[in-house]
Amino acid sequence: MALIQNDTSRTYLSVHNGQFARYHKDANGNHAHDYYKKVTGRLTDISYFTRPQTEKQQYENPREIQLHIQDGDESYVLCVPSTYRYGESLQKVLPNIDPKKEVEFSIMTKDKETTIFVNQMNEETGRMSALKWFWTKENPRDIPQPEKFMNPKTKKEEWIWDAVHQYLEEYILANVKPTLLPPEPVNQTSVPDFGSEIPDFDDNDDPPF
Repeated sequence: MALIQNDTSRTYLSVHNGQFARYHKDANGNHAHDYYKKVTGRLTDISYFTRPQTEKQQYENPREIQLHIQDGDESYVLCVPSTYRYGESLQKVLPNIDPKKEVEFSIMTKDKETTIFVNQMNEETGRMSALKWFWTKENPRDIPQPEKFMNPKTKKEEWIWDAVHQYLEEYILANVKPTLLPPEPVNQTSVPDFGSEIPDFDDNDDPPF
């Protein structure tokens, strides 16, 4: 099993403090997180979600990709900000996933920069190996490039990544999502669904510019 800490049929995970995190309330009703370095299972679905901008939660980049993962009777939804640097890198790997194989998502933070690795079994080596980007500097395919503009307030050049993010989302929904195999039936009598509370994510991580 990928995570063995609760018996819910759907566990929502986010990125918090440079790790995968499950948000919950402790015995005293206080906010708490359980942290994980890896999540494993078969990728069964991909969706995108825009977080509501409430008065208390003003996200700089509210758009996120949600990866639906099944491991036996346990199901996870890994929520990652799709416009952050590590979210963009994650999306660039997804077209290279073999939907029939188990996927291992691992996370590492070094020098305040977070990276999410997507690993699958390498048949030649017999070991889990990190998948490479589908779009690369040497072969960008038809992905648009960010646009540069002069910020009139700061008088500095900045980058606009909107076209890149829109392209990635549309490509993944049109070309990756349809290739995924549906989840296997879950024993709902022994694994109840406690609902779909979407966790908070760390909006202090740097966006990709």
